[in-house]
Amino acid sequence: MINVGTSGLKSVDTKTNKRFILFLLGITSLVNGFAQFFYNPILPLVQAEFKTTLYWVNFTVTMFTVSMAIMQVVFGSMADRKGRRRALLIGVFLFVLGSFGAAFAKSILVLLIARVVQGMGAAAVPVVAAAVIGDLFEGQERTKAMGTYQVIMALTPAIGPLIGGIVGGKFGVFGVFLFLAIAGIIILMANALWLGESKPPLESATAKFSIRSFTIFWVHRKSRAIMLIGFVQAFASTIVLVFIPNILQHYFNASPEITGASFLFMSLCFILSLKVGERLQLAWGTERSFILGCWLNAMSLVFFGLFIWISMPLAIVLFCWFGATYGISFPPPLTMLTELFDEERAVAVSLYNLCRNAGVAVGPIVGAMLYSTHSDLILFGAAAAVYGLAIAISRNLL
Repeated sequence: MINVGTSGLKSVDTKTNKRFILFLLGITSLVNGFAQFFYNPILPLVQAEFKTTLYWVNFTVTMFTVSMAIMQVVFGSMADRKGRRRALLIGVFLFVLGSFGAAFAKSILVLLIARVVQGMGAAAVPVVAAAVIGDLFEGQERTKAMGTYQVIMALTPAIGPLIGGIVGGKFGVFGVFLFLAIAGIIILMANALWLGESKPPLESATAKFSIRSFTIFWVHRKSRAIMLIGFVQAFASTIVLVFIPNILQHYFNASPEITGASFLFMSLCFILSLKVGERLQLAWGTERSFILGCWLNAMSLVFFGLFIWISMPLAIVLFCWFGATYGISFPPPLTMLTELFDEERAVAVSLYNLCRNAGVAVGPIVGAMLYSTHSDLILFGAAAAVYGLAIAISRNLL
């Protein structure tokens, strides 16, 4: 399954090993994603065990996200210059180190540092996984492979909080992070044993870091379109995810259980629609299906603003519709980026993820200002307007 080339690097036997590597990467991203979604249900436990304020607890969430966003660019450059395998193994090792540090932390400061290290390691997985899939698959196979990978990755927000809540309830903060550390060790060993180097050794050896490695993505028209949509899509979706619980509670006095169930239904619709998006790409082409999915997703925001107040069942249906249209528009960007850039695949993915993380960071701030108007139409209408403008610009660039 794994060959050793003249450079001494393991290389992937693409004839027999592609599907196995795809699922290995998917499981790696699943464990990696749990670091985010395991943590949310135990935030009250963290505050109680470390006898700290909610501010410091939330800061551990923020710094994990910030460190992951920044380090994606670093690991993207490393993966393109030094090889995918090395970048992933270093990242997973840092993830394990940070998980153990968090498990045995005795103060909120140590936990914060451990979460930063954990986030740094987690950054390697999405950029390397997308680059390896781009290396191993071509054409329609790449579209199907990327869709399969994203379906596996999308399981984390659906089942992560549930498992994290169960583990945290029985074993506390220590148990959650120890679980992640042990899972990380297993994943590290599996990738060390079975993940070969998908980037040709000669390219890995000759690739050098330069400013061009980053500026090329802003010069290319299609790349600019993808980056713009990535930012705006994350911005709009964050507004929905952050303010929907408040809106459901305001209009319908929804309990946390009902709100949690609505998020589960939405996540399931998102996961199912990923395969719909894959089929649309194969039938209509990647760019056309991408623009269609984005327009449908933007229109779901308009429906939120107009009709979400009518009834709880309708609000949940609209929320599920948002998740479904989001899923249709989600797979194409990574497929397009891996097709556009051969030498800089990992850096391209890392910059796309950086744009998305910027949108996630800006969304709650702008959303809070819009939400203060006490108008759903202003909140979701403004998000839809920005989204629609970005789609129009991106369509012209594509």
